[in-house]
Amino acid sequence: MAVLQVIEGSPKQNYKTLIERINSPEGKGIVYVMAVVGGKIKDGHSWCEGCNLTLPTYREFVRDYKDGKYIEFYLVSVGSRKEWEEDLQGEDNPFRGKSLSIQRLPTYIVVGDDLSNILMVMWNQKSPV
Repeated sequence: MAVLQVIEGSPKQNYKTLIERINSPEGKGIVYVMAVVGGKIKDGHSWCEGCNLTLPTYREFVRDYKDGKYIEFYLVSVGSRKEWEEDLQGEDNPFRGKSLSIQRLPTYIVVGDDLSNILMVMWNQKSPV
């Protein structure tokens, strides 16, 4: 049964957690669907307004595919607005780095059982972040 797994913390730790899962022996044969979003602020919402607008639809999508045997859903934080905006080259925020090169939030990624097997990437071109 597929469930939405939330990865919230520092950008480096979140990225490491995600990569370890994808590269694990148990992760082979799985398709990963990820919503990459801005971290939460005090009220529990993301600092990224576009993320707040699209997450209800993503959660609905997860519910529709909850019985998927070989699919895992993730909600992954890129950290605070400061962590996101001050690291355009991905030195401290690996989501902006070479492997994913995310430039806008929210970004939705579908990955096969290897990070080099990115099947689809979607983002809101009008998003300011």
